Amino acid sequence: MSLTFTSPNDYDAESMSTLGELPVTMAVLGLVVEQPDTGSGLAARLEKRFPRGAWSRNAVHGAVPSLLRDGLIHVDREDPSGKFSMHLYAATDSGVAKMRAWIRASVDSPPSLRDELQGKIEFSTEEDLRVLVGEISVQETACAAEFAKARTRDEHTRRLRDRLAKQGRPPDWKMRVRQVQLADEATVWAQRVKRLREVREHIEDLLDEVDGGPDAAGRADE
Repeated sequence: MSLTFTSPNDYDAESMSTLGELPVTMAVLGLVVEQPDTGSGLAARLEKRFPRGAWSRNAVHGAVPSLLRDGLIHVDREDPSGKFSMHLYAATDSGVAKMRAWIRASVDSPPSLRDELQGKIEFSTEEDLRVLVGEISVQETACAAEFAKARTRDEHTRRLRDRLAKQGRPPDWKMRVRQVQLADEATVWAQRVKRLREVREHIEDLLDEVDGGPDAAGRADE
């Protein structure tokens, strides 16, 4: 299959995932299921694996007690100093089963729409919208930059796969899954760019109508 990225315009709305946000507890559990690790090690891996997750390093220290309490992980080796962040944690059988069930769970309905931007627009006055449209433009630019980064990472991975194939060394499972993840990441950023651009243009059209701009009538009839 081809996972080549070009621009945000190449992604349609139907390609967007209908799944919700990744809970930090499941992200941490997934890391422990992959391999036992310390609290500090988990924090570093979480940041590396999900660089745009925007979780603080303290997020792991909040998730670990919850996972311990639910019997999904256990302390495999205590640190002699008693430091919480240096204990070694491993997944229990229940933890492994929980991760597998979570991954395979069916999603038969879209997630709730509790979007912050939707709320801001809903409660905006005319003056608010004039400020908000500028903020949306800033976010649009930032998302476009993230899309470009994701595309670059995917292209790098594809080139590496091609080199390995020429050497008679097929890519391992982890590399193949990583490329799928990169493709999805680019899709997400591309959709955010398109969404923000369309919202910005709608607001600009509305403000033009309010201001009686020269293009207002023509665009209103489109």
